[in-house]
Amino acid sequence: MSFSDFITQLYTKCQADYVISSSFESIRFGTYTYDAWDDSRRENVHIARRTFLASWQPKMYLFQKLIYSLTNAPLYTRVEINTLTEDIDLETYFERKCPGAQLNQPTLKIVYIPSGKSYIKGLDALPDWLREYEKSGAEAALKMSATHFLKIFHIPGDPNENTYARTIIFTSEFGCTFLDKMYTMYMLFLDINLEQPNIAISDDQKGLLELLTAIFTKLYANEDYTPALEAFLTRYHAYCGKSLLDYTAFKQSLEKMLYTKQTTELDQNITNLQQSIERYTEELQRLYANLSEAQYKKISFKGGLIDFTPFFDFIEKSPEMCILRATTDSVTIRVDTVLKYFDVQHYNILKKNTGGYLYDSSDFVNWLIQQLFETQRYVLKIQSVYKMAKNSTYTNGFEVQAIAQPAYFTECPNPHLYFFNCWGQSKSAFYKAIAEQSYDVAALQLIAATQQLTLADSTVFIRFRRVLRGDEGNIPKQNIHVIDTQTNQVMSIIDLEQYYKEQIKNVPA
Repeated sequence: MSFSDFITQLYTKCQADYVISSSFESIRFGTYTYDAWDDSRRENVHIARRTFLASWQPKMYLFQKLIYSLTNAPLYTRVEINTLTEDIDLETYFERKCPGAQLNQPTLKIVYIPSGKSYIKGLDALPDWLREYEKSGAEAALKMSATHFLKIFHIPGDPNENTYARTIIFTSEFGCTFLDKMYTMYMLFLDINLEQPNIAISDDQKGLLELLTAIFTKLYANEDYTPALEAFLTRYHAYCGKSLLDYTAFKQSLEKMLYTKQTTELDQNITNLQQSIERYTEELQRLYANLSEAQYKKISFKGGLIDFTPFFDFIEKSPEMCILRATTDSVTIRVDTVLKYFDVQHYNILKKNTGGYLYDSSDFVNWLIQQLFETQRYVLKIQSVYKMAKNSTYTNGFEVQAIAQPAYFTECPNPHLYFFNCWGQSKSAFYKAIAEQSYDVAALQLIAATQQLTLADSTVFIRFRRVLRGDEGNIPKQNIHVIDTQTNQVMSIIDLEQYYKEQIKNVPA
C-alpha cells in the first residue's frame, strides 16, 4: 500500500462531491535544473516530474484542500525539485536559505545529488543548531538501498514569526518509487501538531486530524488503511453537514482495484520465478550434460560404450509406455497414464474466486473440474509424446522434447507438455538420471511429467478448460476419457456429459 494508492482512492471517492474544485491552475510547484549528467538520470527526473504533475497534482490539490478545511492553514504546499550542480557547504547553505525565511506556505524542497555526498561539505561536523533539525528516523525508513545517500532536515514553522514548516531532502536516488514512499510522511512535512497546533482548531477538527494521522500511520507501516479511510470520510461528511454518500460502488471499485493490483504483482512475481527456473534448468542441463560427457569419456578410455539397453527395456516392459516410431536418428515415445499429481490446496483457494480462471462458461466443464479435483470421483486418462533425437549441438549428443502431433494422441494430452513443452522439475531430473545411467529413473520422469497438472498456472489451465470443452480443434472430444473410481468403468466425456444432463442437471432428452 502506498501514498499514491491512498490519494487515488480519496480522489475517486470525493471527485464528484463538494470537497474538490475544478480548478488546479493555482497549485504551486518549483522548477528544477540539471547539469551535464548522463541521460538515464535526467530521464528519471523527467519521468518522475511528469508523473507527479499529470497524476498527483489534482489529487494533491484535493488532499491539501481537506487539510485547509480542518486547520485554516495555507492551502498549498510549495514543492521544489532541484538538481545540485556544484559543491556546497551544508551550514552555509542552510544559513543562506532557511533560518528566518518568511514563508506564506509550507515548503518541501527535494535536492537531487547525482554524485552523492561528495558534492556536500560539512557532513561530518554539523553544528548543533542544524543537527537538531535532522530526521534520522525518516532517513532510515526512506532509504531505497544500502548505497542510497539521504539526508532529511525538517525546520518547524512558528506562527508568531509568520513562518511555516520547511523540509529539505538531499537524495542520491530519485524517481516515482522514491516520491511515493516519501509522501507517506506527508503529515510530518506539514508540521501539524495535534497537541499544540499552529492555529486553534475545534474538537471536531482535532478528531478528524487524528483520524487522518491514523491513515498516515498505517501508510508508513504498510498496513491496511481502508477502515481508517472509511471512518474519516464518514466523520468528515458529518462535520460538513452532509449525509454520507452510498459508498457501495466505491467499495466495490476499491476491492477490484486492490485485487487487480495484487494479482498483477503476483503474476509478475510468478513470471520472474518461472524465468529464473528456466535459466537454472538450462544451467542444470548443461552441467548434467558435462557430467555425462565426462562419464562417457571414462568408459571410452576403458574400451566400453554407454549402453541404453536398460532404458528401452524399461519402456518395453512398462504398461504405461510404448514406442511409436524409431529411426536411426530418433525415437518417439508415448506415455499413457492418468492425471495423478495436482495441488488440492491450490484448488480450494482458486474455487473461492467464482470469477477466476478456474471457472468455464460450460456448466458441464465446471462440474467435471469439480469431480476431477475436489470429489475425485473421476480420474482423467492422459497422454504425452516425447521425441528423443540425436543432436550434435548438445554435449551428450541427444535431446528430449515433448511434441504436439495430434496423430500420435488417442487420449487427452497433458496441457503443460502439449502446448508449452513445460516439464516442471522432471526435465532436470531426467537429464540427471541419464548422466548417472539410472535409466529406469529417467523413464519414470517421463511418466511423472505426464501425470502432473499445476493448477496455479492460469495460462495452462485455461487451455486445459478449452480441451475439456472441445474447443481445441486438433484434440477431438471423443478422445477424452475418464475412469469412474467407484465402478472402474472407462467413459468418454461425451457420454459423461449426457449423463450429467440427464441425471445431474435433469435436462429432458
